[in-house]
Amino acid sequence: MKKTLFSLFRQWGKDFVNFLFPAECSVCHNFLKEGEKIICEKCWNLVRKVEAPWCSICGRPLKKEEEREICLLCEELPPLFTQARAGGIFEGTLAEAVHLLKYKRRISLAKRLAEMMAKSISASPLYRAADFLVSVPLHPSRIRERGYNQSDLLTEQLSSLLGIGWSKKILYRKKATASQTKLKVEERRENVKGAFAVYPVRNSLRCLSSWQISNGVKDKESLVGKKVILVDDVMTTGATINACAEVLRESGAKEVLALTAAVACTN
Repeated sequence: MKKTLFSLFRQWGKDFVNFLFPAECSVCHNFLKEGEKIICEKCWNLVRKVEAPWCSICGRPLKKEEEREICLLCEELPPLFTQARAGGIFEGTLAEAVHLLKYKRRISLAKRLAEMMAKSISASPLYRAADFLVSVPLHPSRIRERGYNQSDLLTEQLSSLLGIGWSKKILYRKKATASQTKLKVEERRENVKGAFAVYPVRNSLRCLSSWQISNGVKDKESLVGKKVILVDDVMTTGATINACAEVLRESGAKEVLALTAAVACTN
């Protein structure tokens, strides 16, 4: 009885605070309606999806007048991943949502972003045939600073939505790198060169989920011949995704696909 009364008083308290100080949308700053959290539906509806024409490899939007199938970045340095797709364009509402998830601990946004990501590949048999998901890892020092890896949060949600298992103990970041934000294309590639590695067998064996056990994901040898979806928050030039794809391929992965919440327009 006391517990029930406490719960009622707590809810009344929350309702009273919300009445006095209504929550605002983090994007447009209008009051949120009932059922809306952090970002209003009106702003979510403004997210620009990636529409044709796009690069057949990285999925980055192309200008219609270019009349090409592959973007200049992929043409200059062919990626080691087979394909990359994204939930939308890195601008406006989507850029703010990624920022809030990544830096402001708005962890609940991972579910909405993952839903957009899942929808972007819903018609792709290539992605549906993947064996498991792998998130782009953060260095331990960054984990300690932030408290979580936003890519892990997205991957966990995607695993549930797609019905594909995932593992934290496939890839790790073996060196701390500078932020990619203000770096140019070549600088980004150099910055993440040699930054990632695949866990040794002895470590992989200690970190198995029930899904992994039932599906034969026992150690790094299980990468051999497998199709992997690599998950991250944003793809800008693709340097980080490519660096991860390189070590996965070196460890035997047959195919590496990339899936991000957003993709930046570089042209």
